Amino acid sequence: MEYGKLFRPWTAEDAPRLALLADDPAIARNLRDGFPSPYTLADAEAFIAMSTAQDPVYNYAIVHDGDVVGGIGLVPGQDIHRVSGEIGYWLAPRYWGCGIATRTVEAFGRSVFSTTQIIHIHTGVFSFNRASARVLEKAGFRYLGSMHECAVKDGEIIGLDYYELCKSKTV
Repeated sequence: MEYGKLFRPWTAEDAPRLALLADDPAIARNLRDGFPSPYTLADAEAFIAMSTAQDPVYNYAIVHDGDVVGGIGLVPGQDIHRVSGEIGYWLAPRYWGCGIATRTVEAFGRSVFSTTQIIHIHTGVFSFNRASARVLEKAGFRYLGSMHECAVKDGEIIGLDYYELCKSKTV
């Protein structure tokens, strides 16, 4: 119940489904501004082309009952942070609250730790996004603290809550 059942590499055939699901303002509201909104087929094709060209692959489709329902990925650190990575994920709203995100984030962390040199995964979530914070907590991430009034989303000054998962704490 891990790689392959919960997440898999993106394929070119996923582009229409990705464009359909990702073109939801509720998803964009909870992600960085680099996530297109509206989300077009061209955006989906460009993202999948970038993802499939990665070596190693760090961006995956989240799947449920064989269908793509979201995305999960890791941005690896550089230089002295080369053993760290920042996780990001999203799920189509109709799948929220079903445990899919928690199971996927947990399995993704295990996969990253077992297949890469990454030993530390971190992320920040918008302080208003308690559901995503709960996903991280249930997946074993540790709350580190908050930075208040440190970001802008949709013209609003907001805070971020930071979380980490260390390989040494999960083994």
